[in-house]
Amino acid sequence: MLAPLHRAWALMVVMRYLPGTLHLGSVCCVNAKDRGSFFQRLRWDADHGNSSDTTKSTAGWACWIIGKNTKVLLDATSKLGRATAVSTPEAELVAGAMAMVKCDMQVNSLLQAVYGRPIFLELGTDNSTARLDILQGYSRGMKHLRHHQRVSIGLLGESVAHPGVQVRKIAFDENTPDVFTKAVSRVKFEKHRAGLTVGRAGPMWHETTCVSWTRM
Repeated sequence: MLAPLHRAWALMVVMRYLPGTLHLGSVCCVNAKDRGSFFQRLRWDADHGNSSDTTKSTAGWACWIIGKNTKVLLDATSKLGRATAVSTPEAELVAGAMAMVKCDMQVNSLLQAVYGRPIFLELGTDNSTARLDILQGYSRGMKHLRHHQRVSIGLLGESVAHPGVQVRKIAFDENTPDVFTKAVSRVKFEKHRAGLTVGRAGPMWHETTCVSWTRM
């Protein structure tokens, strides 16, 4: 009986939360002056998601276009991992691979084709070991990834081995995709929700910057 009761409680929490979000929408800030300087940002995270139904980790990521006065969310999602990770760095590497396949190189290539210039790509993870493995393109302790998770660290390393790509270490409290992978406090939840460009309804116009609102 515990599992059905847990699911019913989770559903009740979601249904109580939704009415309080009717005034919220996706806010996109675009400034034409950033056309020649904006860049692409991709951050990811992995955690168990407080789930008692599976031992697999949940991967979450978010992708934006960022400029001095521009912030547009391109993608934000979470997905259950392919197999059970034996360590946190492994889960982070799998999450990074999933994020980079879904909205990294393809989006970057499209942006470069549309704007006719190289688009700087900023990648970010809050796990130092996973970051170092990606930069090195090799890890002695992760040789099993190719067969166990179908992830090649070598290919990840090749993907970031370009002058226009940077892999950053993100502070734990600043990694927005945390909201997709674990239970967080209300303060942190609202902070990350704002980081996903979710805000109050009400279009605002400025001479150079347009903030548009779309109901979630």
